[in-house]
Amino acid sequence: MKIFKKIKRNIWPIFAEDDEEQKKKNADTQKKYGDKDSILNQIAYITEEDYAKQVTETAKELFEDERDRLKTVEGKAVTLLSATGLIISLIVNFSNNIKDAIMGSPTRIIGTIILLFFLLTVIYFLRSVWYSLKALSRKGYHQLDVKDIIDSNLKNKIEYFKKIGSVIIASRVKNYDVINEKVEFVVSSHRYFKRGVICLVVLGF
Repeated sequence: MKIFKKIKRNIWPIFAEDDEEQKKKNADTQKKYGDKDSILNQIAYITEEDYAKQVTETAKELFEDERDRLKTVEGKAVTLLSATGLIISLIVNFSNNIKDAIMGSPTRIIGTIILLFFLLTVIYFLRSVWYSLKALSRKGYHQLDVKDIIDSNLKNKIEYFKKIGSVIIASRVKNYDVINEKVEFVVSSHRYFKRGVICLVVLGF
C-alpha cells in the first residue's frame, strides 16, 4: 500500500503544505520564533530605555531578514516562471513533431505512451506556472507604514521603543505565515517543473 502511495506521490506530487516533513519543519520554526502574545507581554514589562531600544533594533533586523527571505522566495518563483514559459513555448513549437512521432509509432501502445508523456509534460509545466504565479501574489503581506511608528500619545522614549518593537514583531509574525505559504507554492512549482523536465527528457529519446 505504501509503495502505491509513493508511486502516486511521484507521479502527482502533493501540495507542499500536506507533506509531513514540511509540517514538522514549519512547526519547529514556529517554536523557535516563539508565541507572539508571549513576546509582546514581555515587551510590555520592560522598564529600561537601553533594553527597550535594543529589543526594537533586534526586532527591526529580524523583520528585514524576513523581508529578504520574501525577496529570495519570489526571485525563485520568477526564475521558475521564466524557465517554464520558455519550455512551454518550445513544446508548442515542436508539437507537430510529437504528433508525427505518435502517428508514426510502430505500435499503438508506443503511440499511446508517447501521447501520455506529452500530456503529462504539458500538465506538469502548467501546474508549475500556476504555483509560481500564486507565490508571486502580494495578498496578506503587511508592510510597515508611517502611522505604525508615529504615536503622539506616547510619553517617553521607553514607551516609544516598546511601541515600535511590538509593532515590528506583530508584523513579522503576521508575515511569517504568508511567506511560508509562498515557500510552499515555490516548492510545489519546483516539484512539477522537475517532473516536467523528466518527461521532456523521456520524450527526447
